[in-house]
Amino acid sequence: MRAEDQFNDDFETLPSKQFATQTIANGTIHRYIDAGEIVAETVTDATQTPLMKTRLVDNQPVQSVVYEDQRPAGMMTYQDGVIEQAMLLNAQGELVYRFIRHQHPVTYAYDMGRTSKLVFTNLLSETDDQKHVVYQAAEDRADYEVIDHVGYHRFSDAYEFYAQLLQTTVPEGAEIFIDLNDNPKLVEHLPQQLIFNY
Repeated sequence: MRAEDQFNDDFETLPSKQFATQTIANGTIHRYIDAGEIVAETVTDATQTPLMKTRLVDNQPVQSVVYEDQRPAGMMTYQDGVIEQAMLLNAQGELVYRFIRHQHPVTYAYDMGRTSKLVFTNLLSETDDQKHVVYQAAEDRADYEVIDHVGYHRFSDAYEFYAQLLQTTVPEGAEIFIDLNDNPKLVEHLPQQLIFNY
């Protein structure tokens, strides 16, 4: 694993404040303070075993580590408070999978007949040559690239990664339920698998 991927918990020597968690029974949040600012946070369970540690800059997370059985199981890096990269570690702390977030613009066009009852109140409509009502919108959409650090295979997207997991763990002939939103992208990676949804 690269040096910049390592999690440094040197903040644990700083003064801290403790708070009870709302989600973990008898758990505690420790917030570490430097020059009047929160620079890190640790979540522990009832036995004070760490579950998650997070470094903060300007009150935004920049890096986190998640623990399982008192060992690091996953790490995340953030940009502007959004996860930019996630890494899955094995029991020896070695990197197994890296998930990398990519942003790209997507444009939508909704073309409807003039008698349509559907109206987008947050978008301005236009009229095309066939006198249809057209709504256009654009947004930034996140996609995830996955790198397998055991075999050094690069998956084109998270759906190709999911398909490989399903092919290696689901028995032959099994039916798989796939959410309708994910079906178009996942089915292209599982052409021989029977998929159903509602």
